Amino acid sequence: MRMDKLVLVLATLALAAGLYVSNIQIGVTLGQELGLTAKYVDGPLPITSPDAPIWGDIEAKEVELGPQLTAAPWIHPEPSVRSLRVKVIHNGTWVSFLLEWNDATKDDKMLTDTFRDSAAVMLALQPGAGQCMGTPTAEVVIAHWKADWQRDVNEAFTDISELYPNFWSDWYPFAVGSPPYTLPDLMNLSAAKEYFAGWYAGNPLSTPLKLTPVETLVAHGWGTLTTYAYQSFIGRGIHDGAKWSVVISRPISTGQADPPWGDGGPVEVAFAVWDGSNGEIGAKKGVSLPMPLSLEKPTKPTAVTATVTVTETGVEAAPPVQNQALIIIAIVAAVMAFLIIGIILPGRKKKRGSAE
Repeated sequence: MRMDKLVLVLATLALAAGLYVSNIQIGVTLGQELGLTAKYVDGPLPITSPDAPIWGDIEAKEVELGPQLTAAPWIHPEPSVRSLRVKVIHNGTWVSFLLEWNDATKDDKMLTDTFRDSAAVMLALQPGAGQCMGTPTAEVVIAHWKADWQRDVNEAFTDISELYPNFWSDWYPFAVGSPPYTLPDLMNLSAAKEYFAGWYAGNPLSTPLKLTPVETLVAHGWGTLTTYAYQSFIGRGIHDGAKWSVVISRPISTGQADPPWGDGGPVEVAFAVWDGSNGEIGAKKGVSLPMPLSLEKPTKPTAVTATVTVTETGVEAAPPVQNQALIIIAIVAAVMAFLIIGIILPGRKKKRGSAE
């Protein structure tokens, strides 16, 4: 009876470990195991052009995504986007990421029960940041591209009257004109702005004039994510009816929350994708395991700059610790299975044969 219980316990542990590896490791591909390399490009980068011809010359890495299972709320059983095609280039001054994933629905509005599509790139500022949000001793900088912000940049601010057609405001202090009021009627009146609490307080979600669809954030563990005072990332996303193509770029060195590129890295990087039509928001998302990102050394020293045009409506490594942990878990599961199949069960069979 004791042996039966031992076998049952070991089998359960082996099964649990196997399921853990299959769900958390989320099918780590060769690209993730070997990491990513930002290809050196001699010349200006397409820092806000996901459809630039140069991307066709860059090899993509398939990055597997899986459920976020570290902090509630989780996605069960899994996120709808299971893989992400990643290309990275740099010119010694700027670095650009091209993220592409299949998504037939274009979710670019945020309502009380409707969520947006979005994607994020996490770069560790110190070694050992882990999968998401960093740790108290390893801060991260995050670039979060948002489809609704992209809509605001492309088509001007989406007013509440557009999101909620039955909305009506009959009076705003200091407003000029007559109701229903629209934001352009109010945005130039400093006195009226005081009554838009989020905007007046500097909340980036409430700002009507967005210069970029990418928000720069920092974090040093769960519950610490906050917008960063220095917004260093820019980008642009395009939906072609079947997939999203999003480019996210930043200067390599800004003096503010710069990853430790050193002589080209490696720097720990991870990715995340949210599918709005699948109810994914906040912690509900598809995430990758962290992996090293290195900058390819230039063939010759080159000073390159990138030009950003500002318009009224436009844009202004540590080893992957979790990978190692998963490998250890897989080894433990294999050892348990070996003990069950190769030692315990044959012994029990022999004992039963002797008794007969």
